[in-house]
Amino acid sequence: MTTARVASPSPCPPDGRLLLCGYGYFLTEYLSGAAVAVAVLASFTFFLSTLAGRASAIPLPTINTNNIVNVTNAPYNAVGDGVTTNTTAIQNAINAAALGGKTNGLSGGTVEIPAAARAYLSGPLTMASYVNLQIDSGAKLQMLPYGSYPGGSDPTDFISASDLKDIEISGSGTIDGQGAAWWTAYNADNSLNRPRAMFAPAGCNPVLVRDVTLQNPPNTHLSFRSSDHVPCGNVTVTNITINTPDGTPNT
Repeated sequence: MTTARVASPSPCPPDGRLLLCGYGYFLTEYLSGAAVAVAVLASFTFFLSTLAGRASAIPLPTINTNNIVNVTNAPYNAVGDGVTTNTTAIQNAINAAALGGKTNGLSGGTVEIPAAARAYLSGPLTMASYVNLQIDSGAKLQMLPYGSYPGGSDPTDFISASDLKDIEISGSGTIDGQGAAWWTAYNADNSLNRPRAMFAPAGCNPVLVRDVTLQNPPNTHLSFRSSDHVPCGNVTVTNITINTPDGTPNT
């Protein structure tokens, strides 16, 4: 398991854990033959550690785990059939989880996407503070395909988050970008605008991405950005799997 952690701001550590200190770069680590590319678009320290290594203590999101909103339950009624567009259902579940009452001082809740026979198709989603978007084992959250994805010539990120507190993406399921058609179109015309990332928090703190499989994004898998010159802080990315063909553009 490989853990990527971002602490902001912090000095560059002297013990060899530092891989990047700065901004505007891509960090690529090859794991099991797959390229993991993480965009670092704000000034902060980025270092990798393994289970055997020692990572700095970085705060993790604190989210009410007693409030679970299952996207397939009423009134959301999401359907994992590979056909139904579930954008409204999942977004309403995110909004509802964020409004969950406090338990033991913790706010928000978990949005559960349960296992299904086929994918949960969705357009762009917007996270909310104190929400964990949990994709269960056997579940696939899939972007609407090229040609159906909203935004026309300026499509937005799949899962966006701006100036939020305590957000998380978790679970042993898969987030899939249906990237092949995007790659073909982009290779034919490099002026084509694509969704920049499948998950793109900006100015959020803290952020946790764990256990999920990310595959086939139109552009990049993850992008941590600044908002009004404030970078994401206290970011932890741990135990994720990247399952995307080598040589695809910008992945």
